[in-house]
Amino acid sequence: MRPYQFFLAVVATAMFAVTPALAQQRSDDRQSDRQRENQTRTERQRENQSRTERQRDQDQQREKTRAQSGSAEGQVEKTKRVRVRHTGEEHLIAVLKRENGKGTIVDLGPVKDIERFGLATGDTIMARGDLVAVGNREVLMARQIRNERGDTQNIRQPRPRGNREQRGQQRRDRNADQREDVASRNQQRQRGKNITGSGEIIRTKKVNVRGQGREHLVVLMETQKGERRVADLGPVKQFKNIELKSGDQITVTGDVVNVGESQVIAARKVEVDERTVRIERAGGGRQI
Repeated sequence: MRPYQFFLAVVATAMFAVTPALAQQRSDDRQSDRQRENQTRTERQRENQSRTERQRDQDQQREKTRAQSGSAEGQVEKTKRVRVRHTGEEHLIAVLKRENGKGTIVDLGPVKDIERFGLATGDTIMARGDLVAVGNREVLMARQIRNERGDTQNIRQPRPRGNREQRGQQRRDRNADQREDVASRNQQRQRGKNITGSGEIIRTKKVNVRGQGREHLVVLMETQKGERRVADLGPVKQFKNIELKSGDQITVTGDVVNVGESQVIAARKVEVDERTVRIERAGGGRQI
């Protein structure tokens, strides 16, 4: 072996010679490496677990907020304006007091839309829409409301973002809403045939007729067949000598007007308590 090569061999042997101190250092390095690997592995496991928990929470929340069809009928007990975060619009929230005394929270949609409907505290309405869990409460996200006169209004509600299946359902809902809008407008332009309905008065209400400056008397009655009908009896002044109250038997003859999904009898003749009132829509009325 040449001198230079021998020198390199000696240096290499010296460089890689395992002394007790070097052995300890290597052992410490290996232990540190294992600790770092274990720490990294633990952090990954925690991250995966956290991700799994978040996903589970999101799935549970989606399950809770998944819309279910529902409806509620009752008297508007109170209302409140609430701003929706992701749209910035003010919505009108109402509490409906049902016949059983329980209250139902209803989101009636954007205030600017519902104001045109002329809703007031004390009005009785029927609301249809989606039941959604909000915290520990159930809220009816109304898509359509109807008052005692039979007037209906479709309500636009913000739609949550979701997966492809949910987006497909949202498209179907929008198409259904559009069909309902068209059907509602068509039905409101139609007049039904003359009809006579007899039954028991469930409740009465005085309603201001927009654009005419007068009050009409509206009754909700239940026929002998168990059907409920709404009848507009015309100006209140025509019944100043007749007291109509819940439980009275009444017979109403008039034109059927299709309004949304309901029918309203625009009375031409009313028979109650052995008296008859003929209603003249263009003018007054006279008792017989």
